[in-house]
Amino acid sequence: MSISNCESMTQIIAGDTETEAEAKAGEFVFSKLETLVLHDLPSLTCFFSGKLVMKFPNLERVIVSECLHMQSFCLNGAA
Repeated sequence: MSISNCESMTQIIAGDTETEAEAKAGEFVFSKLETLVLHDLPSLTCFFSGKLVMKFPNLERVIVSECLHMQSFCLNGAA
């Protein structure tokens, strides 16, 4: 997955977007995600701000560039 060139994006997944099933399971699982690229997102502060656990069982590469305001991957320490 590649996300780039969006000046106003502050987070990739908002904490209030969990479905009822995900909230019951207590986690997001990105089972097929192998590469994550975040580039030129000057307002980005985090990838996820929710309270669920995030799992990336097949993630091999993460590239973050020109995301100068990114404070944390998950603001609530959920990853």
